[in-house]
Amino acid sequence: MEGKIVKISDYLGFIEYDINKRILFNVEDSDIKLGDIVEFDIVLTEINNSESTYNQAKINKVISKYQPVDIKYLRLSKAARQLNIGISTITNILFQNGFDISNNPNTKITDE
Repeated sequence: MEGKIVKISDYLGFIEYDINKRILFNVEDSDIKLGDIVEFDIVLTEINNSESTYNQAKINKVISKYQPVDIKYLRLSKAARQLNIGISTITNILFQNGFDISNNPNTKITDE
């Protein structure tokens, strides 16, 4: 089967496959990162000192590594022109929402 790594903690991770189906896997000092696409098998695992079992993924290989996209920046002056408002108005709104940026027209801002 094939799936995408959607969550990783210190010991366990989750693979999402099909539509909204998730299965856990042991991290085990692997080089797997969030967003990687992996090939895996589902194996039945026994719980120690119990007769209970559960399904767990055993990763065979990484098909593709996650490639982060470059963050696009927008200068404050261009944002002001596009929104048809002043630079000081933008900086005030951003400050009220927890972003402390300079009132400089050349300040770069992101999609955040």
